[in-house]
Amino acid sequence: MLTKIGIITPLELDAILGGLKRIKKEIDQHSFVMQLEDEDIHTKVENILVKTIGDIGKKLHTARSRNDQILVLSLGGNN
Repeated sequence: MLTKIGIITPLELDAILGGLKRIKKEIDQHSFVMQLEDEDIHTKVENILVKTIGDIGKKLHTARSRNDQILVLSLGGNN
């Protein structure tokens, strides 16, 4: 959706999706660890994205609530 309406570029979308796939792999391999100082899973994921792909990671939640993100990701959508 964000690419379709021009908020993020196709290259930014690829970076975000690549970062999310790496995070999912960590989760699947049980190497994703929440720390006490992590506010919540949403903040943890965004922080990892920013660390790995730069400020583009901050655009992850643009125009979507956390509940929207969870629904889209759990249904396997990427638009």
